[in-house]
Amino acid sequence: MQYLPGLLALVLLSACAFGSVTRSSSSDAPEPQPVGSCVQRPSFYSGARYKVRAIRIVSPFDYLHTIRQLMTDALASTDVHAGDNFSADTVSKARRKIRERLMQQGKASNLPVMVNVVSASIENCRSDAQPPSLDVVFTTFSSWAPFVFTQTFENQASQSDDPATASRVRTKKFEFVPKAGYDATAKLFGGGRTSLTTPAGKLDLDVSASSEILSSIASFSGKHTWEAGWVRSAEWSTGFSYDDSPTGINRLKRARLMAQLFANSAPTDLANSLFRFGVSISGGHDQSNLFPDQLPPGSLSSSPIGEIKTYIGTSGRMGRSSFKISYGFQFGEAHSCLCVDFAKHIVDGAYNLRLLPAPHKPIDIDARLTAGWMQDLGGIPAAERFFGGNSEQQFIIGDSWQIRAAPFIRSIPRNRLNRLSPEAAIGGQTFVSTNITVGMAVWNRPLMPEEIRENQEFHTILGGELKSAQKTLESYWISKDKAVSDVLTASSQVIGEIHELRKVFDGAKSLVPRELSDRFTDCDFQLSLAEGFAKILETETNSSKRFIAMKGLIAESDDGSIDNLIGCISDLRVALGVEGADAKIEQFKSVQRSARGALSKVDKSAAEKKANRDMVFIDQTVNSLVDEMNFFSISPIAILDMAKIGPQQALAGGGLRYGVGGGLRFTLLDTIRVDAGYAVNPNPKPWEGRGAAFFSLIVVSLFR
Repeated sequence: MQYLPGLLALVLLSACAFGSVTRSSSSDAPEPQPVGSCVQRPSFYSGARYKVRAIRIVSPFDYLHTIRQLMTDALASTDVHAGDNFSADTVSKARRKIRERLMQQGKASNLPVMVNVVSASIENCRSDAQPPSLDVVFTTFSSWAPFVFTQTFENQASQSDDPATASRVRTKKFEFVPKAGYDATAKLFGGGRTSLTTPAGKLDLDVSASSEILSSIASFSGKHTWEAGWVRSAEWSTGFSYDDSPTGINRLKRARLMAQLFANSAPTDLANSLFRFGVSISGGHDQSNLFPDQLPPGSLSSSPIGEIKTYIGTSGRMGRSSFKISYGFQFGEAHSCLCVDFAKHIVDGAYNLRLLPAPHKPIDIDARLTAGWMQDLGGIPAAERFFGGNSEQQFIIGDSWQIRAAPFIRSIPRNRLNRLSPEAAIGGQTFVSTNITVGMAVWNRPLMPEEIRENQEFHTILGGELKSAQKTLESYWISKDKAVSDVLTASSQVIGEIHELRKVFDGAKSLVPRELSDRFTDCDFQLSLAEGFAKILETETNSSKRFIAMKGLIAESDDGSIDNLIGCISDLRVALGVEGADAKIEQFKSVQRSARGALSKVDKSAAEKKANRDMVFIDQTVNSLVDEMNFFSISPIAILDMAKIGPQQALAGGGLRYGVGGGLRFTLLDTIRVDAGYAVNPNPKPWEGRGAAFFSLIVVSLFR
């Protein structure tokens, strides 16, 4: 039994190393909160022997089957049952136990930076019932993160579509997502996207088809993340893509086999930005049914093609705004001559501003500016030229970092912005386009109920959880300092000293005078805590956990520290043997001086700075979930597009083309998203049309 306290310390320390435990955490203090008809303190209802009529546990993520099951299992593990006498102490213990289950789930998913808020309330107090009764309600909220994570522009933009994934309470191993839509070129189209995550990598398949178009992408990809260094993560992908779509009365076909590599930098201190790099090598065939007299001189109607694409980009976030800027470069050959026949340049910038005039009624302003130009060095395939319209074309297919590669204008059907006069050649060699979309949620149901969002206890606990996450990140980044290895150098010696001290304690147990028995018991517990630290130093391979254990041993007067062990040896000096006790004190002091000297060289300010940088992403995610996310919403949207394709004299074709319109957007959490509307083309050319309707139905997720 003497090792039981040490085992307990080991468990607690392991939890602390993963951001799960904070000493005297504010999240462990509050008692159940009276709500509604319950106007007395909980102790009143305990003393009046109120019965627990019903027990509920609720979460913003109850719409997920896995979370509902987790909550049900957590509640079942507590000692609160319907029909029992109400006890505020029992409910508080149950709240802590539910929180522990959430922490275990986060650790099992390898997401050690945790925000787990669990509050308890009593409702529907009925003094007129026989016997008097009340309801107990537990409310939970979780957001988890790994130590190493990156947040790109696309990740931030998808938070409102899938808040459960943004908060990482749900990771998707398998997806099947059907989709459908309508536009003037494709007509009514349908398809779907499926992905399967395996230990070797991720398999993706995306298909869209109608009587007019066929598009498919199949890929196999993987990802690796580094804990330190300027390059934070890298992705590789290999796959096949095929696209067959019309451009007016003509058709364009593209087929590619491709191999791709992408990498993200670590976040920087400037606007929490990061850099992205990518390269794609592909080969295949471009085909069209365009005649030579429809194309610029030297262009190729059909040809084999080999190409290399590369890009660099940066994205960041400042407050409620986020941005992204990318530059892409492509060179390709179309004559099977191992020569460069053409080069393409793309510059693409995106900006999003989310205003919040009222909780859960965000106004989203999205702006996009894209430009491109090509160099004819020996012939440009027709399908490689610029064709614009209301279908987005990506510079690198299958990349999560999206770079538009053609003019986007919602008032012109896809590929029909291809010239500005009847006599001009089809397909542009330069383009510029800009798009502005404004939407505001006017009908909605919040993901976070107002009674929770406005609850002061909830915000108090949430603040404590965020501080705990901050400390966890600081410890993690300290553990990555170069000086940490010097701190750990003394670990083998301190482990040996602790084991020897245990032998001395066991041998002296029967020799301790009665007046020192209480002190011996206290010291035996302190030694057990130190053994917990030593166990981690012996068995763990993770340097972060080993460092946290060593830091606990050399801390000033903390439980289980060398300071406390030295104090114990001094107080029990006679019982332990004077000569041996004095030698043991000197040995512990020597280890302590060495480790503390190394610890003093650790750059704690740099670790705090990195933790603050990472906390920006966590704070933003939590705040978005609490104040912005909706279970469902209906948003009117307004759009303004401008685009120009060239080379083209303005007098010959009218220069800029415009798109003005609007519509409605309906979203149901991570289930479906529907966009419908119409954009007017104020001054249409005969081949463009007077405008274009758009409709899309995207099922974000089927399996929850």
